[in-house]
Amino acid sequence: MERRELLRLLTSLGAGTAVSSLVPTESAGQAPVRDESHGRGPALILGSPITASKSGRGDDPIAAIRQGYLDRFTDRYQVIVMDYPPTGAEAAAGRTG
Repeated sequence: MERRELLRLLTSLGAGTAVSSLVPTESAGQAPVRDESHGRGPALILGSPITASKSGRGDDPIAAIRQGYLDRFTDRYQVIVMDYPPTGAEAAAGRTG
C-alpha cells in the first residue's frame, strides 16, 4: 500500500479503525500491540520513541515529550500512539523454545 493510499484510508475510516485493521494485534508468542487515540480530527500518528505505554518512572523524559505533543495537537487532530513490537535482539530475547 502506498503512503497516499494509507493516508486516504486513515482519513476515510477514522484513524483508530484503520490502525487497528492494519497493525496485527497479536503474533505467535507476543502480547497484543497496545494503542491509544486522543482527540478528534485528521489522524496524526506519533512514532518512536513516543509509545502508548508509560515507563512507570516519575522522571521519564519521554512521558513529558508525549504529553507535550498531546497538549499541542489533540484540539485539532486525532493523535495515535502505539507500542511497537520488539525487533532484532529484543525479539530474539523474547522467544521461547
